[in-house]
Formats: sequence, C-alpha cells, structure tokens
Amino acid sequence: MVVALTERRLQRLTECYLTLSLADIATQVGLSGGAPAAQEALVAMVRKGSIAATIDQRGGMVRFADVGAANAGGDEPGSGGASAAAEALATAARLEEAIAGVVGLAQRVEALDVAMSKNPTYLRHKGLDGRFGGSAGAPFSEGPDDEFAFGYENMS
Repeated sequence: MVVALTERRLQRLTECYLTLSLADIATQVGLSGGAPAAQEALVAMVRKGSIAATIDQRGGMVRFADVGAANAGGDEPGSGGASAAAEALATAARLEEAIAGVVGLAQRVEALDVAMSKNPTYLRHKGLDGRFGGSAGAPFSEGPDDEFAFGYENMS
C-alpha cells in the first residue's frame, strides 16, 4: 500500500514538473530516506515503464518525460515506448554533458591563448617584441638565421 502511494505521488510529479531535484522529490513524496530513497523509487518505476525519467547523479536532478507522448503511435505502456523516451532523455543528457565539457575546454584554450600572448619569453621567441611586431628593428624576422628576414636596413 505504501509503495502504491509513493508511486502515485511520483507520477503526479511527472505531470507537474519537467525537472526536479532528488531531494525535492523525496520531500514532496514523503520519503524519509531522502535523495537516495527517491532515486531508488524512480529507478524502479522507470524499469517498470510507469514513468520516463533520467537522473543526473552529479547534479542530483531528475528529468521527466511524458510516457503518453513516448507511447504515441499505438504502443502500449511498458512496451518499449517509455524506454525509448528514457533512452532519448539519457542521450540528450549525455550530449549536454559533452557540450559542457567542450565549452570548458574552449574556455581553457582561450585562457592559455591570452596567457601566451602576454608571455614575454614567447613574444621574444616569435620576434614580436619590437616595433611593428618584429624584433630589433626587423619587422618580419622570425629570428637571426631567417633567410626571409627584412630589416630596415634591407628596405632601400
């Protein structure tokens, strides 16, 4: 009886929310075990096909999908439509996580680029510490042995 009541309360939450934290779910459903108890109940219901949801364990967030929409096209509940929706949500969550990782890497690369562009040793090595971007009066020189070096003295 308690399990049925918990499941009904969880189903009501799926009708009201798209995303909710595990802690909020535990509070609203009345689970004394907190977030771990909420996760356990959600996993059991997803396995039964009662709800479609994905759990972000890092953030402790749950995303609900509409089982009815997942079953559109004649599928009966629990016949795979709900698991397809859950799989789609899981794929979307993995994609968002991958995109966040790429954005983080891009920010790190940008920070390194800025740091390198201000590094005096790097600028000396690339010949960018003098006038017009060159070193020691040679605006296009990569170094002293560069056969294509053009200094002011060669520009007559």
